[in-house]
Formats: sequence, structure tokens, C-alpha cells
Amino acid sequence: MKLEGYAVLWDAVSADLGGFRERFARGAFGDLRGEDLRFLVGHNDAGVPLGRTKAGTMRVFQDSRGVGFEVDLPNSEPGRALGEAVKRGDLSQMSFGFVTTGDRWEQDGAGLLRTVTSARLSEISAVAFPAYPQTRVSVAGNSTPLEANRAAADLDLRFRRLAIARMK
Repeated sequence: MKLEGYAVLWDAVSADLGGFRERFARGAFGDLRGEDLRFLVGHNDAGVPLGRTKAGTMRVFQDSRGVGFEVDLPNSEPGRALGEAVKRGDLSQMSFGFVTTGDRWEQDGAGLLRTVTSARLSEISAVAFPAYPQTRVSVAGNSTPLEANRAAADLDLRFRRLAIARMK
């Protein structure tokens, strides 16, 4: 079974993280090509990863929406259990592990807000309780295909560039 979705959405604001909220600036992770990322469940790094970019069982990309992924689940009990939980809708959101290398803080109308401007991504996880409720994971083919999302994002970006060029 193959899962797909978005683990990070640019500029989406998190839930309260204990006195502050957080968001990620576009491109905060830099170039992810060549990064050895893992796909976990609930950030459990003691278990067997269910996908890995180095092994070719997970593919990660960045577009105008955020950091998207596609993972080929193993035919193992944890892989089948995760696939079934996602298929049933019991697990539908994502999280991610990272180390911040640059950020800025500000006060807005809702309190303290941290914008992560640069970070190193280490893993993405399917989770029951996400800090970013806007994230999604689904069984591939049961939602809008990632290729369609990428094409729409690329088209949107081309239209924006064209509009900016015409304004000059």
C-alpha cells in the first residue's frame, strides 16, 4: 500500500505549543535532495521505519504548498496496521522531526509566534495528535493525486511569476 500527503504546510500556524505558536517559512528546509529521511509512526524512532528516502521507499518533495511525501508501506504487521488505520480515517494527519537553525519571534493578536526560517528535517510521522492540524496523510489514489497537486502548484507559481513580470 502507498500513502501520500503533506507533512509540512508553509505558513500554516500550529496549535498552541505551550505558550507560543509556530509556523514554517517557505523553503525553511532548503534542498531536501540527498537527505536521508525516515517515515515513522508517532515519532517512534525505537521501532522500524516504515519508509526511508535512502532506501527509495519514501519520496519527499517541496512545492508551493509545503513538504509532500509518498511512501511505500512494507508488507509487515506495522505497515498493514498503519495502512488500515489511514484507510479507515483513524489516522489522517502528520508531524515531523526537525532541528531549528534560524527563526524569528513576534507578538501577534493571538500571542507569541515563532517563524522557523531555516531548519534540518530528520523524519516525518503519521500521528494521532498533530501540532499542525492542517497536515494530511491518505492512501494513494483515495484523494487528489500528488501529481495533480504538484501540477496545480507549479501552474500557480508560473502564473504568479508571469503576473510579477508584467508588473515590472
